Amino acid sequence: MSNLKIIWHDKFTPGSFTKLQSMTVQFCENLMKIFQVNMLPRFQSLESLVVDDCGSLEEMFELQGQEVIETRAHTQLKKLLIRRLPNLKRVWNKDPQGTFFLQNLQEVEVVECESLKNLFPTSVARSLQQLVNLRICKCGIEEVIEQEESAKEDVRFVFPKLTLLKLRMLQKLKWFYRGVHTSEWPLLKTLEVSRSNEIQIFASKNIRIQEPNEQSQLEASIQQPLFLVEKLSNIKAYRTNSIMSVESLTFQMCMSFTHMMDLQVGFPSLETLIILNMENLKIIWHDILAEDSFFKLQSLFVKDCENLVDIFKSNILTRFQSLEGIYVTNCGSLQEVFELQRHDVRETHAVTAIPLKILKLRRLPKMKHVWNKDPQGIFSFQNLRKISVLECESLKILFPASVARCLMQLEDLQIENCGVEEIVSREDVAEAAARFVFPKVTLLLLRKMPKLKWFFRGVHISEWPLLKQLEMTGCDQIERFATKFSSFQETVEQILVEPSIQQPLFLVQEGAFPNLEDLRLGRNHNMKEIELAHFLEEVCFSKLKVLSVIGYLAISNWSGFLKRLHNIEKLVLTGSSQEEIFPYEELFDEEKHDRILPQLRELELLNQPLLTCLWKEDTQPSLILHNLENLKVSQCGKLKILVPSSISFQNLTNLEILKCQGLINLITFSTAKSLVQLKKMSVSECERITKVVVGEGGEESEVITFTQLTYLKLDSLPKLASFCFGSYSFELPSLEEVIVRQCPKMKIFSHGALGTPKLKSTSNTRR
Repeated sequence: MSNLKIIWHDKFTPGSFTKLQSMTVQFCENLMKIFQVNMLPRFQSLESLVVDDCGSLEEMFELQGQEVIETRAHTQLKKLLIRRLPNLKRVWNKDPQGTFFLQNLQEVEVVECESLKNLFPTSVARSLQQLVNLRICKCGIEEVIEQEESAKEDVRFVFPKLTLLKLRMLQKLKWFYRGVHTSEWPLLKTLEVSRSNEIQIFASKNIRIQEPNEQSQLEASIQQPLFLVEKLSNIKAYRTNSIMSVESLTFQMCMSFTHMMDLQVGFPSLETLIILNMENLKIIWHDILAEDSFFKLQSLFVKDCENLVDIFKSNILTRFQSLEGIYVTNCGSLQEVFELQRHDVRETHAVTAIPLKILKLRRLPKMKHVWNKDPQGIFSFQNLRKISVLECESLKILFPASVARCLMQLEDLQIENCGVEEIVSREDVAEAAARFVFPKVTLLLLRKMPKLKWFFRGVHISEWPLLKQLEMTGCDQIERFATKFSSFQETVEQILVEPSIQQPLFLVQEGAFPNLEDLRLGRNHNMKEIELAHFLEEVCFSKLKVLSVIGYLAISNWSGFLKRLHNIEKLVLTGSSQEEIFPYEELFDEEKHDRILPQLRELELLNQPLLTCLWKEDTQPSLILHNLENLKVSQCGKLKILVPSSISFQNLTNLEILKCQGLINLITFSTAKSLVQLKKMSVSECERITKVVVGEGGEESEVITFTQLTYLKLDSLPKLASFCFGSYSFELPSLEEVIVRQCPKMKIFSHGALGTPKLKSTSNTRR
């Protein structure tokens, strides 16, 4: 209604609108106000009022001419939603004290009202006994409640049922109420304050700003906290500020904040604290906190706090008896998580067990310590289960020795792109052979750590009985991966004298990795060749199912290694110098004809510059890759033919060939006939290939049937003339999609008969 200026006439028919329960006003560009003074008593049944996108609206309730004696309106309004009203200056154009009551209001949402400086008159705020949810976002609000002209010294606001309060993107917000006051929020559970740059202090007790002189009364509002409270008893989640029942608290982009937690304000129910984008924040906790604060805190999230130096000091750690998760990300000045320097071991006889289960640290470029000293005899972190440390370039050591020894519950450990030199720090008084047992660790990832030299700098034994996945890539200082302690004993005395002597990353007992299923090793510059067979002799890998070896040019005793992979299901080789993957003469002797890799189902050969063949022509087909299901070959420039004609792939379901410039033909006729389970075939960017299937002579009258093939892709094959040379017939009863792209010489799929009854989609682009 773009031309509508007035909704109501001054006079109504008796009984009009008395039963109106819901009202929505939208896109009325010229409307100036919603309710005039004389009609308010009529809307006694109105429960929901929604006003959106009215560009000229300046006020919702026009009360200027109303006399207190004339009328007392008790409304049933429960929901008030006000959105995108750029010229709205007031919801109520004056305080309706004694004339207009909103005691039933439960939900208020105000969004994108840039001209609105305050939301509630004082009397309205005092009447909000049923209010449950209050959201204010992207408004020009300076104060939530407008100060009375004749304000008392101490105004009191009670919100007995409010559970959710969100104040988002209020760039001008300075006060909840401009003046000395007390607010109570007994049921508040979720509190969020974000992008409110004028706020310097979140919450404090009323008593701290009360002064007897008149000057302080005038200035109290200038530097006062956003909230003046006794306590926030039920808050469980806190995001940048505090209140007593709060369970969840969020602070985001409040640039003036320099410290968070006031010692006078308690958070006995707080469970989640989220602090985001607080650039000037230097301290989260005061040295002394309210007695009942933070005992229920379970999760702490800190992100983008550029000036924060540490998270916890030792004198408050005992308070966090429920803390299970710490997540710290992108804090450029943070130097340590746990500051223990000032805590004297002699002060206490009991060790405090910290319940922490999850510790995730990321993008902390100046962090030097997680623990700035060994907490032995003071604190125990025995409940840790998941630890992730990423992009912490200044971190040289992760664990003090006592922390590493107590990680009996640890399940996942991930360290990536860090400056770590040793994972566990060397003790001042070193044992002859330190022992570290990780009975529940199933995942260990060590990625992109060019300075890593030791797991523990000194003679030690580590045990990993449940470890299932182990990855070590980009650790350039490591010369040897793992060795049995017994075979390394001759160098023990020398290492005790010179701890800097290079030792294997892991010194282990026999059977140290009995449950390892997934091993991924990436090339380290100091490791010229990888002794995989030696690993299998030294360390128990009896359950290994997945092996990925990346970037090792030389793999010594390759044949001996393959013979020991009885349970391997997936093998990935990248960047090695192997000329032949399965050297038949070395793998088999005249008397013994056991299957090699009997369980292998996936094989990936990537970037093998010297590879000429997978098998030689005289290989016995029944002994190799009987159960292979997925085969991927990429960037193998010297590969002439994929497999000899003697090889069959009766279980192969997926075949992918990419950037193999030496291939002229892919497979022979006899191998093609064995592909009875093949579902997907993709051949791409092989510049010399002329045909996919090549005949062996005398079989042109036969039919090749790919019973299960549903997808076929031929892409960027400039010399491909046809799928198969000759008059072979093809039956493709399940084929649904064919893609032929940039194959300029291909004019016909096959000269023989072609059956594709289910073909649904074809794509043919020659250039």
